[in-house]
Amino acid sequence: MPLGAGRKTMNGITLANLLAMLQGGVAPMGLRYDTGTPKGMGYMGMLPAVDGVSTEISTEDNSGSYPLMVPTLTKKELNRLLSGKEPTEQIYNKARMWADSRRKQGLSTFATPQDIRMPVGLLD
Repeated sequence: MPLGAGRKTMNGITLANLLAMLQGGVAPMGLRYDTGTPKGMGYMGMLPAVDGVSTEISTEDNSGSYPLMVPTLTKKELNRLLSGKEPTEQIYNKARMWADSRRKQGLSTFATPQDIRMPVGLLD
C-alpha cells in the first residue's frame, strides 16, 4: 500500500486521494483549510497577491466559514487583503453581512462559477 493511502485526512479524504486531486487539477486553487473541499475562483476570479495569486481568502466564526473577498469591498479593502495585511473590522463586517445574506437565501457563502463578478469598489 502506498504511503498514506489508508490514512484519513479531513472529511474522510485519504492522503493519496488528496494528492491525486491536487496533481490532477481537481483543486487547482488548493483546498479550504477547514473542510478540505476545493477552493473555487471566488467572487472576483484570480487576483495578484503578495504570495502569487488569490481567489479566496476566508475566515470563520460560530456560524461557519465564509469568504473575506466579497463584492462589497472597496478597492482599498481588497488591496489590503491581497497585500497580506490583517483584515479590518469593516472588512469582517462586510464579509459577515454578505455571508449572512447568502445563507438566508439557502446559498453557499462561497462563490459558484456563476457568481464571479467585479467588486463594487473597483468600479468607482
